[in-house]
Amino acid sequence: MARTFLLLQLKRVGDVLLCTPIIRAIRAHEPECRIVFVTEGANEPILRANPRLDAVVTLPARMGIGDWCALRARLRHERADIAIDFSGTPRSCIITALAGASTRLGFRVRAPRRWLYNRLVVPNLDTYTVDRRLDLLRAIGIPDRGFAPEIHLDDADRREARRLLDVVGFATGGPIVAIAPTSRRNAKRWSADGFARAGAWARGRIGGEILLLFGPGEEEQVEEVRRLIPGGARRLRGMPGLRAAAALIERSRVVIANDGGLKHIAVALGVPTVTVFVSTGPAGWHPPNEPLHAAIIARGDVEAEVGEVCAAIDMILGAGSPPASGDERTR
Repeated sequence: MARTFLLLQLKRVGDVLLCTPIIRAIRAHEPECRIVFVTEGANEPILRANPRLDAVVTLPARMGIGDWCALRARLRHERADIAIDFSGTPRSCIITALAGASTRLGFRVRAPRRWLYNRLVVPNLDTYTVDRRLDLLRAIGIPDRGFAPEIHLDDADRREARRLLDVVGFATGGPIVAIAPTSRRNAKRWSADGFARAGAWARGRIGGEILLLFGPGEEEQVEEVRRLIPGGARRLRGMPGLRAAAALIERSRVVIANDGGLKHIAVALGVPTVTVFVSTGPAGWHPPNEPLHAAIIARGDVEAEVGEVCAAIDMILGAGSPPASGDERTR
């Protein structure tokens, strides 16, 4: 009899995206199973159109009594056999218990939360987040199918990306240097001057244009970078939706970013990245042994760090045939 898997990762775009290798591994191991993913509504676009998923259950960021009652009814309707919680927060632990699955799997957390699971795995904090999460599957006999995250875009997403570029006058089919210099956590943000200088160098390296990407409430952060770019840079009129932003990244030759969701989207789309890690480390949040993706650790010397970013871009773009432009890639 086919089993039902319930997967939980409630917060953050990047964290949800880094669960997609788990979805792939389960589907490969049990093709007839049912896979249901539970997350907050803002993350649903990351999972939309994923052919390996059967359903996505979305939650509000803040839940009242009615929300909890409706969620319990929905989860019991699914009759999950295995519930896997990737984050171990108080809310996700409770949801795991509400599912009523015979196997409730998560990482070892403090009591009393750990009592809501009946299978626990000790997390290895020195490994890539995807590998760590795959340990949960290995604990129940499911082998991995690689670390690469996935996002599945469609023609509508790509048309919207092209429209956004046309509105501000980007050259059709021209190479793009995407810069994602923002973060909701100030401690994760690299220097605005560093992003501006590295972006200007990359623009000269590929002969293209700079595209600045940002999320809700981050307009001032991105404007600070734009003002510092020698020769200026175009900025989109308004904030693109998450899938349109992904389609814009797909068109780019390279992405320069802080550690965050947009960098993980670029990795999922096979677009080269250079990530500057300020308060987090690359061990947990950077794909290992990937020549198209470079990690730079900020040490407070912006001059040296800009040089490292530029050298990494030069090495990535010179490693083989240049990546196709967005128009060529999406045909």
